[in-house]
Amino acid sequence: MGWRETVARWAIKTATPQNMNSAEFMSFLLGRSAGAGSRMGNNQLLVAFDTMPWLRAVVGKISWMVSSTPWCLYVATNKQSGKAVRNRMIQRSMDPRRRFEAYKDLRSRDSLREIGSHMSLDLLDHGNTEFPGISCVQLTQEWLDLVGDALWVLDKNGFQMGDGSVGIPTDIWPFPTTWIHKWPSATDPFYGITIPGRATITPHRDNTILFRNPRPSNPYARELGGSAISQALSDELETDEYAAKHLKHWFKNQARPDILITGEDMRKDEVEKLENNWIKQLTGVTNVKKPHFINRKIDIKEIGQTFQEMQLSELRKDQRDIIVHTFGFPPELLGILENSNRATIDAAGYLGAKYVTVPRLEYLRIMLQVNLIERYDERLILDYQNPVLEDKEHELNVMKSAPFAVKVDEWRERAGLPPLEGGKGQVFVSEFNKVSFEDFSEIEAGSDDAPAGGVPPTSEY
Repeated sequence: MGWRETVARWAIKTATPQNMNSAEFMSFLLGRSAGAGSRMGNNQLLVAFDTMPWLRAVVGKISWMVSSTPWCLYVATNKQSGKAVRNRMIQRSMDPRRRFEAYKDLRSRDSLREIGSHMSLDLLDHGNTEFPGISCVQLTQEWLDLVGDALWVLDKNGFQMGDGSVGIPTDIWPFPTTWIHKWPSATDPFYGITIPGRATITPHRDNTILFRNPRPSNPYARELGGSAISQALSDELETDEYAAKHLKHWFKNQARPDILITGEDMRKDEVEKLENNWIKQLTGVTNVKKPHFINRKIDIKEIGQTFQEMQLSELRKDQRDIIVHTFGFPPELLGILENSNRATIDAAGYLGAKYVTVPRLEYLRIMLQVNLIERYDERLILDYQNPVLEDKEHELNVMKSAPFAVKVDEWRERAGLPPLEGGKGQVFVSEFNKVSFEDFSEIEAGSDDAPAGGVPPTSEY
Protein backbone atom coordinates (compact mmCIF):
# COMPACT_ATOMS: atom_id res chain seq x y z
CA MET A 1 0.00 0.00 0.00
CA GLY A 2 1.46 3.35 -1.07
CA TRP A 3 1.49 6.52 0.98
CA ARG A 4 -1.40 8.03 -0.98
CA GLU A 5 -3.71 5.13 -0.11
CA THR A 6 -2.64 5.32 3.53
CA VAL A 7 -3.42 9.04 3.75
CA ALA A 8 -6.75 8.56 1.98
CA ARG A 9 -7.86 5.82 4.36
CA TRP A 10 -6.86 7.94 7.34
CA ALA A 11 -8.76 10.95 5.95
CA ILE A 12 -11.90 8.89 5.37
CA LYS A 13 -11.70 7.34 8.82
CA THR A 14 -11.28 10.66 10.59
CA ALA A 15 -13.70 12.72 8.46
CA THR A 16 -16.58 10.28 8.10
CA PRO A 17 -19.41 10.77 10.60
CA GLN A 18 -20.19 7.79 12.83
CA ASN A 19 -22.38 4.94 11.49
CA MET A 20 -22.32 6.21 7.90
CA ASN A 21 -22.33 3.66 5.09
CA SER A 22 -20.54 4.05 1.77
CA ALA A 23 -23.54 5.46 -0.09
CA GLU A 24 -24.19 8.00 2.64
CA PHE A 25 -20.51 8.91 2.69
CA MET A 26 -20.52 9.58 -1.07
CA SER A 27 -23.58 11.74 -0.63
CA PHE A 28 -21.82 13.46 2.26
CA LEU A 29 -18.76 14.20 0.12
CA LEU A 30 -20.77 15.33 -2.92
CA GLY A 31 -22.95 17.48 -0.71
CA ARG A 32 -19.96 19.29 0.69
CA SER A 33 -18.30 19.75 -2.66
CA ALA A 34 -21.49 20.87 -4.35
CA GLY A 35 -22.44 23.33 -1.63
CA ALA A 36 -25.14 21.32 0.09
CA GLY A 37 -27.55 23.40 2.13
CA SER A 38 -26.89 26.45 -0.04
CA ARG A 39 -30.48 26.73 -1.25
CA MET A 40 -32.16 30.04 -0.58
CA GLY A 41 -33.67 30.37 2.89
CA ASN A 42 -36.93 32.10 3.73
CA ASN A 43 -35.27 35.42 4.51
CA GLN A 44 -33.39 35.29 1.21
CA LEU A 45 -36.59 34.55 -0.70
CA LEU A 46 -38.33 37.54 0.89
CA VAL A 47 -35.43 39.77 -0.15
CA ALA A 48 -35.37 38.15 -3.60
CA PHE A 49 -38.87 39.51 -4.24
CA ASP A 50 -37.30 42.99 -4.33
CA THR A 51 -34.25 42.02 -6.41
CA MET A 52 -35.20 39.23 -8.86
CA PRO A 53 -37.34 40.56 -11.72
CA TRP A 54 -39.25 37.43 -12.78
CA LEU A 55 -40.04 36.43 -9.23
CA ARG A 56 -41.32 39.95 -8.61
CA ALA A 57 -43.31 39.94 -11.86
CA VAL A 58 -45.12 36.67 -11.20
CA VAL A 59 -45.67 36.87 -7.43
CA GLY A 60 -46.50 40.58 -7.58
CA LYS A 61 -49.05 40.05 -10.36
CA ILE A 62 -50.69 37.15 -8.53
CA SER A 63 -50.89 39.02 -5.22
CA TRP A 64 -52.48 42.03 -6.90
CA MET A 65 -55.04 39.87 -8.73
CA VAL A 66 -55.98 38.25 -5.41
CA SER A 67 -56.02 41.37 -3.22
CA SER A 68 -57.96 43.52 -5.70
CA THR A 69 -60.92 41.10 -5.70
CA PRO A 70 -63.72 42.60 -3.56
CA TRP A 71 -65.16 40.66 -0.60
CA CYS A 72 -68.91 40.07 -0.14
CA LEU A 73 -71.00 39.03 2.85
CA TYR A 74 -74.23 37.03 2.71
CA VAL A 75 -76.70 35.37 5.05
CA ALA A 76 -79.26 32.70 4.26
CA THR A 77 -82.77 33.29 5.55
CA ASN A 78 -85.85 31.24 6.32
CA LYS A 79 -88.46 32.01 3.67
CA GLN A 80 -91.41 31.87 6.06
CA SER A 81 -89.99 33.82 8.99
CA GLY A 82 -87.34 35.84 7.15
CA LYS A 83 -84.88 35.17 9.97
CA ALA A 84 -81.20 34.47 9.28
CA VAL A 85 -80.17 30.83 9.50
CA ARG A 86 -76.84 29.07 9.30
CA ASN A 87 -76.01 27.32 6.01
CA ARG A 88 -72.93 25.31 6.91
CA MET A 89 -72.77 23.65 3.49
CA ILE A 90 -72.15 26.99 1.77
CA GLN A 91 -69.86 28.26 4.53
CA ARG A 92 -67.52 25.27 4.22
CA SER A 93 -67.77 24.79 0.46
CA MET A 94 -64.46 24.99 -1.44
CA ASP A 95 -66.09 24.70 -4.87
CA PRO A 96 -66.99 28.19 -6.13
CA ARG A 97 -69.13 26.87 -8.97
CA ARG A 98 -71.41 24.89 -6.67
CA ARG A 99 -71.45 27.73 -4.15
CA PHE A 100 -72.61 30.23 -6.79
CA GLU A 101 -75.28 27.76 -7.93
CA ALA A 102 -76.48 27.51 -4.32
CA TYR A 103 -76.70 31.32 -4.18
CA LYS A 104 -78.78 31.30 -7.36
CA ASP A 105 -81.13 28.71 -5.90
CA LEU A 106 -81.53 30.66 -2.64
CA ARG A 107 -82.21 33.88 -4.55
CA SER A 108 -84.92 32.16 -6.59
CA ARG A 109 -86.61 31.26 -3.29
CA ASP A 110 -85.97 34.72 -1.83
CA SER A 111 -83.81 33.12 0.89
CA LEU A 112 -80.51 34.95 0.43
CA ARG A 113 -79.66 38.43 1.62
CA GLU A 114 -76.45 40.30 0.83
CA ILE A 115 -75.08 42.40 3.65
CA GLY A 116 -73.63 45.58 2.23
CA SER A 117 -72.38 47.07 5.51
CA HIS A 118 -70.79 45.12 8.35
CA MET A 119 -67.89 45.65 10.73
CA SER A 120 -66.07 42.60 9.35
CA LEU A 121 -66.13 44.12 5.85
CA ASP A 122 -64.97 47.42 7.34
CA LEU A 123 -62.08 45.59 8.99
CA LEU A 124 -61.01 43.90 5.73
CA ASP A 125 -61.18 47.30 3.99
CA HIS A 126 -59.45 49.24 6.78
CA GLY A 127 -56.48 46.98 7.50
CA ASN A 128 -54.52 49.05 10.01
CA THR A 129 -53.21 52.55 10.59
CA GLU A 130 -50.11 51.88 8.44
CA PHE A 131 -51.69 50.54 5.25
CA PRO A 132 -55.18 49.52 4.01
CA GLY A 133 -56.76 46.09 3.93
CA ILE A 134 -55.88 45.49 0.29
CA SER A 135 -52.20 45.76 1.22
CA CYS A 136 -52.69 43.32 4.11
CA VAL A 137 -54.11 40.72 1.73
CA GLN A 138 -51.45 41.48 -0.88
CA LEU A 139 -48.63 41.01 1.63
CA THR A 140 -50.22 37.82 2.92
CA GLN A 141 -50.48 36.33 -0.56
CA GLU A 142 -46.90 37.30 -1.37
CA TRP A 143 -45.63 35.57 1.78
CA LEU A 144 -47.69 32.45 1.00
CA ASP A 145 -46.17 32.23 -2.50
CA LEU A 146 -42.66 33.06 -1.29
CA VAL A 147 -42.28 31.11 1.96
CA GLY A 148 -45.60 29.32 2.48
CA ASP A 149 -47.01 31.04 5.56
CA ALA A 150 -48.05 34.35 7.12
CA LEU A 151 -49.47 35.60 10.42
CA TRP A 152 -52.22 38.12 11.17
CA VAL A 153 -52.35 39.74 14.60
CA LEU A 154 -55.78 41.20 15.39
CA ASP A 155 -55.84 44.35 17.48
CA LYS A 156 -59.08 44.34 19.49
CA ASN A 157 -61.19 46.68 21.57
CA GLY A 158 -63.03 45.74 24.75
CA PHE A 159 -66.44 44.86 23.29
CA GLN A 160 -67.77 41.32 23.14
CA MET A 161 -67.90 39.28 19.92
CA GLY A 162 -70.85 37.21 18.78
CA ASP A 163 -69.14 33.97 19.83
CA GLY A 164 -68.75 35.25 23.40
CA SER A 165 -65.06 36.16 23.18
CA VAL A 166 -63.99 39.57 24.40
CA GLY A 167 -62.71 42.10 21.90
CA ILE A 168 -63.89 43.09 18.42
CA PRO A 169 -61.01 43.36 15.92
CA THR A 170 -60.27 46.94 14.90
CA ASP A 171 -56.97 46.46 13.03
CA ILE A 172 -55.21 43.71 11.08
CA TRP A 173 -51.42 43.55 11.45
CA PRO A 174 -49.79 41.09 9.03
CA PHE A 175 -46.32 39.73 9.91
CA PRO A 176 -43.91 37.41 8.09
CA THR A 177 -43.22 34.28 10.11
CA THR A 178 -39.48 34.94 9.82
CA TRP A 179 -40.00 37.55 12.56
CA ILE A 180 -41.38 34.95 14.98
CA HIS A 181 -38.76 33.88 17.53
CA LYS A 182 -41.15 32.03 19.86
CA TRP A 183 -44.16 29.94 18.93
CA PRO A 184 -47.07 29.30 21.33
CA SER A 185 -47.32 25.95 23.11
CA ALA A 186 -49.81 24.11 25.28
CA THR A 187 -48.40 25.75 28.40
CA ASP A 188 -47.51 29.14 26.90
CA PRO A 189 -50.15 30.45 24.44
CA PHE A 190 -48.19 33.55 23.40
CA TYR A 191 -46.18 34.34 20.29
CA GLY A 192 -42.87 36.19 20.41
CA ILE A 193 -42.52 38.53 17.42
CA THR A 194 -39.54 40.84 16.95
CA ILE A 195 -40.32 43.78 14.65
CA PRO A 196 -36.98 45.02 13.21
CA GLY A 197 -36.12 48.50 14.42
CA ARG A 198 -39.22 48.75 16.61
CA ALA A 199 -40.11 46.40 19.42
CA THR A 200 -41.00 42.86 20.45
CA ILE A 201 -44.67 41.96 20.85
CA THR A 202 -46.26 38.91 22.48
CA PRO A 203 -49.81 38.44 21.13
CA HIS A 204 -52.04 35.65 22.42
CA ARG A 205 -52.70 32.97 19.80
CA ASP A 206 -56.47 33.58 20.15
CA ASN A 207 -55.82 37.03 18.67
CA THR A 208 -54.00 35.71 15.62
CA ILE A 209 -54.71 33.93 12.33
CA LEU A 210 -51.94 31.70 10.96
CA PHE A 211 -52.03 31.10 7.20
CA ARG A 212 -49.91 28.11 6.21
CA ASN A 213 -49.36 25.67 3.39
CA PRO A 214 -48.06 22.67 5.40
CA ARG A 215 -44.65 21.29 4.46
CA PRO A 216 -45.21 17.66 3.36
CA SER A 217 -41.82 16.53 4.68
CA ASN A 218 -42.55 17.87 8.18
CA PRO A 219 -45.94 19.59 8.52
CA TYR A 220 -45.71 20.06 12.30
CA ALA A 221 -42.31 21.76 12.42
CA ARG A 222 -43.51 25.35 12.63
CA GLU A 223 -39.96 26.69 12.80
CA LEU A 224 -39.27 25.40 9.27
CA GLY A 225 -42.10 27.46 7.85
CA GLY A 226 -44.62 26.44 5.22
CA SER A 227 -44.20 25.07 1.73
CA ALA A 228 -44.12 27.52 -1.18
CA ILE A 229 -43.59 27.40 -4.94
CA SER A 230 -40.70 29.86 -4.70
CA GLN A 231 -38.78 27.47 -2.45
CA ALA A 232 -38.88 24.82 -5.19
CA LEU A 233 -37.49 27.41 -7.64
CA SER A 234 -34.50 28.36 -5.50
CA ASP A 235 -31.85 27.06 -7.92
CA GLU A 236 -33.57 28.51 -10.99
CA LEU A 237 -33.94 31.91 -9.34
CA GLU A 238 -30.27 32.01 -8.32
CA THR A 239 -29.11 30.82 -11.75
CA ASP A 240 -30.97 33.65 -13.45
CA GLU A 241 -29.65 36.14 -10.89
CA TYR A 242 -26.04 34.99 -11.37
CA ALA A 243 -26.41 35.28 -15.14
CA ALA A 244 -27.72 38.82 -14.72
CA LYS A 245 -24.85 39.76 -12.42
CA HIS A 246 -22.33 38.32 -14.87
CA LEU A 247 -23.77 40.51 -17.61
CA LYS A 248 -23.57 43.49 -15.30
CA HIS A 249 -19.91 42.87 -14.51
CA TRP A 250 -19.17 42.27 -18.19
CA PHE A 251 -20.26 45.81 -18.99
CA LYS A 252 -18.00 47.07 -16.21
CA ASN A 253 -14.85 45.11 -16.97
CA GLN A 254 -16.09 42.17 -19.06
CA ALA A 255 -15.58 39.99 -15.97
CA ARG A 256 -11.93 39.41 -16.97
CA PRO A 257 -8.85 41.30 -18.31
CA ASP A 258 -8.64 41.83 -22.06
CA ILE A 259 -5.03 40.67 -22.25
CA LEU A 260 -2.53 38.74 -20.14
CA ILE A 261 1.13 39.86 -20.23
CA THR A 262 3.78 37.50 -18.88
CA GLY A 263 7.57 37.73 -18.80
CA GLU A 264 10.22 35.15 -17.98
CA ASP A 265 12.12 35.33 -14.71
CA MET A 266 10.67 38.69 -13.71
CA ARG A 267 10.70 39.77 -10.09
CA LYS A 268 7.68 41.36 -8.41
CA ASP A 269 9.15 44.87 -8.61
CA GLU A 270 9.93 44.37 -12.30
CA VAL A 271 6.35 43.25 -12.98
CA GLU A 272 4.99 46.32 -11.22
CA LYS A 273 7.36 48.59 -13.16
CA LEU A 274 6.33 47.00 -16.44
CA GLU A 275 2.67 47.41 -15.57
CA ASN A 276 3.05 51.08 -14.66
CA ASN A 277 5.05 51.89 -17.78
CA TRP A 278 2.63 49.99 -19.98
CA ILE A 279 -0.41 51.84 -18.60
CA LYS A 280 1.34 55.21 -18.65
CA GLN A 281 2.65 55.00 -22.20
CA LEU A 282 -0.13 53.08 -23.97
CA THR A 283 -3.43 54.20 -22.41
CA GLY A 284 -5.25 57.40 -23.27
CA VAL A 285 -6.27 59.07 -26.51
CA THR A 286 -2.84 60.59 -27.18
CA ASN A 287 -1.14 57.17 -27.02
CA VAL A 288 -3.22 55.44 -29.67
CA LYS A 289 -1.02 53.33 -32.04
CA LYS A 290 2.06 54.39 -30.13
CA PRO A 291 4.77 51.68 -30.11
CA HIS A 292 6.25 50.31 -26.89
CA PHE A 293 9.71 48.75 -26.63
CA ILE A 294 10.76 46.15 -24.04
CA ASN A 295 14.21 44.56 -23.61
CA ARG A 296 12.75 41.27 -22.33
CA LYS A 297 10.88 38.34 -23.76
CA ILE A 298 7.23 39.17 -23.18
CA ASP A 299 4.25 36.96 -23.99
CA ILE A 300 0.92 38.67 -24.65
CA LYS A 301 -2.32 36.69 -24.82
CA GLU A 302 -5.66 38.21 -25.69
CA ILE A 303 -8.68 36.68 -23.98
CA GLY A 304 -11.89 36.42 -25.95
CA GLN A 305 -15.40 35.95 -24.57
CA THR A 306 -18.73 36.22 -26.36
CA PHE A 307 -22.32 35.92 -25.24
CA GLN A 308 -22.91 33.48 -28.10
CA GLU A 309 -20.44 31.04 -26.59
CA MET A 310 -21.94 31.33 -23.11
CA GLN A 311 -25.58 31.33 -24.40
CA LEU A 312 -26.61 33.59 -21.54
CA SER A 313 -29.65 34.85 -23.42
CA GLU A 314 -30.96 31.32 -23.95
CA LEU A 315 -30.14 30.40 -20.35
CA ARG A 316 -32.07 33.34 -18.91
CA LYS A 317 -35.03 32.66 -21.19
CA ASP A 318 -35.14 29.02 -20.07
CA GLN A 319 -35.02 30.01 -16.40
CA ARG A 320 -37.78 32.58 -16.98
CA ASP A 321 -40.02 29.95 -18.59
CA ILE A 322 -39.44 27.49 -15.73
CA ILE A 323 -40.37 30.14 -13.16
CA VAL A 324 -43.53 31.22 -15.00
CA HIS A 325 -44.67 27.68 -15.80
CA THR A 326 -44.07 26.40 -12.27
CA PHE A 327 -46.43 29.05 -10.94
CA GLY A 328 -48.90 28.04 -13.64
CA PHE A 329 -49.19 31.67 -14.70
CA PRO A 330 -50.28 32.52 -18.28
CA PRO A 331 -47.18 34.07 -19.91
CA GLU A 332 -49.33 36.41 -22.00
CA LEU A 333 -50.29 38.33 -18.84
CA LEU A 334 -46.60 39.14 -18.39
CA GLY A 335 -46.12 40.30 -21.97
CA ILE A 336 -44.42 37.06 -23.10
CA LEU A 337 -45.92 36.59 -26.57
CA GLU A 338 -43.26 34.50 -28.34
CA ASN A 339 -45.46 31.39 -28.66
CA SER A 340 -48.83 33.11 -28.46
CA ASN A 341 -51.66 33.78 -30.85
CA ARG A 342 -54.91 35.73 -30.65
CA ALA A 343 -56.74 32.79 -29.06
CA THR A 344 -54.19 32.24 -26.28
CA ILE A 345 -53.97 35.98 -25.60
CA ASP A 346 -57.77 36.28 -25.31
CA ALA A 347 -57.90 33.23 -23.04
CA ALA A 348 -55.02 34.31 -20.78
CA GLY A 349 -57.15 36.42 -18.45
CA TYR A 350 -59.78 33.69 -18.15
CA LEU A 351 -57.20 30.97 -17.40
CA GLY A 352 -55.25 33.17 -14.99
CA ALA A 353 -58.35 34.00 -12.97
CA LYS A 354 -59.71 30.45 -12.94
CA TYR A 355 -56.54 28.48 -12.22
CA VAL A 356 -54.32 31.01 -10.42
CA THR A 357 -56.49 33.59 -8.65
CA VAL A 358 -59.51 31.52 -7.61
CA PRO A 359 -57.61 28.71 -5.80
CA ARG A 360 -55.77 31.30 -3.70
CA LEU A 361 -58.99 33.21 -3.01
CA GLU A 362 -60.66 29.96 -1.92
CA TYR A 363 -57.90 29.33 0.61
CA LEU A 364 -58.11 32.87 2.01
CA ARG A 365 -61.92 32.72 2.06
CA ILE A 366 -62.15 29.52 4.11
CA MET A 367 -59.43 30.69 6.52
CA LEU A 368 -61.20 34.02 7.12
CA GLN A 369 -64.63 32.36 7.25
CA VAL A 370 -63.61 29.98 10.02
CA ASN A 371 -61.16 32.14 11.96
CA LEU A 372 -62.66 35.63 11.63
CA ILE A 373 -66.16 35.97 10.16
CA GLU A 374 -67.85 33.36 12.33
CA ARG A 375 -66.49 35.09 15.42
CA TYR A 376 -68.92 37.91 14.63
CA ASP A 377 -71.89 35.66 13.83
CA GLU A 378 -71.87 31.97 12.95
CA ARG A 379 -74.58 32.57 10.30
CA LEU A 380 -72.50 34.94 8.14
CA ILE A 381 -71.10 33.75 4.80
CA LEU A 382 -67.95 35.38 3.41
CA ASP A 383 -67.36 35.28 -0.33
CA TYR A 384 -65.76 37.26 -3.14
CA GLN A 385 -66.86 38.65 -6.47
CA ASN A 386 -66.07 36.04 -9.08
CA PRO A 387 -62.92 37.23 -10.92
CA VAL A 388 -63.32 34.68 -13.73
CA LEU A 389 -64.24 36.56 -16.88
CA GLU A 390 -67.02 35.12 -18.96
CA ASP A 391 -65.92 32.95 -21.84
CA LYS A 392 -66.97 35.41 -24.55
CA GLU A 393 -66.24 33.04 -27.44
CA HIS A 394 -68.32 30.23 -25.92
CA GLU A 395 -71.13 32.65 -25.09
CA LEU A 396 -71.18 34.01 -28.65
CA ASN A 397 -71.25 30.51 -30.15
CA VAL A 398 -74.22 29.59 -27.96
CA MET A 399 -76.07 32.75 -28.94
CA LYS A 400 -75.34 32.17 -32.63
CA SER A 401 -76.59 28.59 -32.46
CA ALA A 402 -80.03 29.80 -31.28
CA PRO A 403 -80.26 33.56 -31.96
CA PHE A 404 -84.06 33.48 -31.72
CA ALA A 405 -83.75 32.67 -27.99
CA VAL A 406 -81.97 35.96 -27.16
CA LYS A 407 -83.65 39.35 -26.95
CA VAL A 408 -82.50 42.28 -29.08
CA ASP A 409 -81.31 44.27 -26.06
CA GLU A 410 -79.19 41.29 -24.97
CA TRP A 411 -77.49 41.26 -28.38
CA ARG A 412 -76.96 45.02 -28.11
CA GLU A 413 -75.47 44.62 -24.62
CA ARG A 414 -72.88 42.11 -25.92
CA ALA A 415 -72.01 44.61 -28.64
CA GLY A 416 -71.52 47.42 -26.12
CA LEU A 417 -74.63 49.33 -27.27
CA PRO A 418 -77.38 50.80 -25.07
CA PRO A 419 -80.85 49.20 -25.00
CA LEU A 420 -83.48 50.48 -27.39
CA GLU A 421 -85.78 53.19 -26.05
CA GLY A 422 -89.29 52.42 -24.97
CA GLY A 423 -88.57 48.75 -24.35
CA LYS A 424 -88.45 48.02 -28.08
CA GLY A 425 -85.44 45.78 -27.54
CA GLN A 426 -87.34 43.41 -25.25
CA VAL A 427 -88.33 41.22 -28.19
CA PHE A 428 -87.04 38.02 -29.77
CA VAL A 429 -86.14 37.79 -33.44
CA SER A 430 -87.27 34.85 -35.54
CA GLU A 431 -84.86 33.55 -38.15
CA PHE A 432 -87.76 32.58 -40.46
CA ASN A 433 -88.33 35.99 -41.96
CA LYS A 434 -86.83 38.30 -39.32
CA VAL A 435 -90.07 39.03 -37.47
CA SER A 436 -90.39 39.93 -33.82
CA PHE A 437 -92.70 38.59 -31.16
CA GLU A 438 -93.31 39.38 -27.52
CA ASP A 439 -93.29 35.83 -26.19
CA PHE A 440 -92.63 32.30 -27.42
CA SER A 441 -96.26 31.44 -26.78
CA GLU A 442 -97.18 33.63 -29.78
CA ILE A 443 -95.72 31.10 -32.21
CA GLU A 444 -96.98 27.94 -30.58
CA ALA A 445 -98.89 25.68 -32.95
CA GLY A 446 -102.61 26.26 -32.72
CA SER A 447 -102.35 29.77 -31.25
CA ASP A 448 -105.36 31.91 -32.08
CA ASP A 449 -103.14 34.91 -32.88
CA ALA A 450 -100.62 33.06 -35.00
CA PRO A 451 -101.12 32.01 -38.64
CA ALA A 452 -100.83 28.38 -39.71
CA GLY A 453 -97.11 28.63 -40.25
CA GLY A 454 -96.56 29.74 -36.67
CA VAL A 455 -95.39 33.28 -37.67
CA PRO A 456 -96.83 36.26 -35.74
CA PRO A 457 -99.20 38.45 -37.73
CA THR A 458 -97.16 41.63 -37.24
CA SER A 459 -93.50 42.48 -37.67
CA GLU A 460 -91.27 45.35 -36.64
CA TYR A 461 -88.53 44.45 -39.15
